[in-house]
Amino acid sequence: MGETDRRNARRIIVSISFMNFVSGAFIVLLGYLMPYMRDTYTLTYDFSGSLMSVEAIGRLAGSMFAVYVALWLSGKKAIILLPFLSYAGFIVFGVTGNKPILILTMLIIGLGLGSISSFANDVINRLPVDAAMYLTLTQAFFGLGAMAAPIIMNTVVDRLGLSWQWTLLSVVLMGTLSAIMFCFVKMKWYDQQISTKKLDRKLKADARKSLENGAKAVGNEYAFLKNKRFIIASVVSLLYGAYEASTWGWVSTYFMESGMTEAKWTAAIATILYGCFFLGRCICAFAVKFIPGEWMVVGLSAITFIFHVIAYNTHSLTAIMLGVIGVGFGLSGITTINRADIGDICMQYKAATGVNLTIMAIGAISVPMLIGLVVEHTTVHTGMQVLTVVAGLMLLFSTWYLIYNNKVRGKK
Repeated sequence: MGETDRRNARRIIVSISFMNFVSGAFIVLLGYLMPYMRDTYTLTYDFSGSLMSVEAIGRLAGSMFAVYVALWLSGKKAIILLPFLSYAGFIVFGVTGNKPILILTMLIIGLGLGSISSFANDVINRLPVDAAMYLTLTQAFFGLGAMAAPIIMNTVVDRLGLSWQWTLLSVVLMGTLSAIMFCFVKMKWYDQQISTKKLDRKLKADARKSLENGAKAVGNEYAFLKNKRFIIASVVSLLYGAYEASTWGWVSTYFMESGMTEAKWTAAIATILYGCFFLGRCICAFAVKFIPGEWMVVGLSAITFIFHVIAYNTHSLTAIMLGVIGVGFGLSGITTINRADIGDICMQYKAATGVNLTIMAIGAISVPMLIGLVVEHTTVHTGMQVLTVVAGLMLLFSTWYLIYNNKVRGKK
């Protein structure tokens, strides 16, 4: 890796971990603040759902174009500037309720958050480390940040008696610290690896080697779209993206407005959910070394479905707590393990990671908006039942992936 030594690799992992921490707090606060924004700015449920979908659209664009921005600016500048734009955009929510401005701001926020996901996945995959373990471990900090978000909100609004707008400042300060941390890591090795010229030289060398071996040189960089394993895994990603985005965006609204429990318990429920998400990420980071990834994804999907049904269909506080604990643990490792399981395809084809993230973002774009429409015309409880279907389908497709993967291996 050239200039990247073990110390620099550790710095990169720590910096990405904290960036994920800020991202987790950021995304959860977006959902947690939505009821307050609706009351302050008199927003409708369907517009709230549309805001979440616009953010997902921005996240999709950010994940797709982040690497090209890195080629233009350099990886270090891109990984500092793109996420920071989203943190700065957060301030706009505290000063205006103008709908066009809110939509534009949410789009910019999504661009920054998408770049975080793209950079984190790509950089970790290129480090000389166990990608599955470190992807899961660094993204565990997303769960820690998510767990911290309700605590921050509760401290500012309930304990200090300040308006909800003051919570926005905490995100900007954390985002600034994240940007400063990346100032002290070396990223030239990353610029060299993503260099188009270097990639072209590699492709030409591989083509010459194939011709020398008498094989037909295939230059189709989208051949992975014919790979059934990649397709099924991407459907799992789509369903996970739909479930995760809807959970972060609607869970606070659901427990505050559905009447399933008292509103005062919302912060506690959210903290438990995100805390279990964090702990689950840590457990999965080590468990994946001993349990095959496809088996873990099926198990986690089953846990998510079972405990989702418990959490969102009862008035018992004990059952709700048990349910959100299960959902938190279930969600914790699905996407990172699923993506790591097709890591060989993503490393072989330059566009594979972007396509997988794009498919995941489609779910994150469409389902929150769908829930908003359902809630606007029915009830928030009915809207959340959309996620029951999503969780069931995620279990179905992850099981299909397991069966197909074992079948393919059996033929080898």
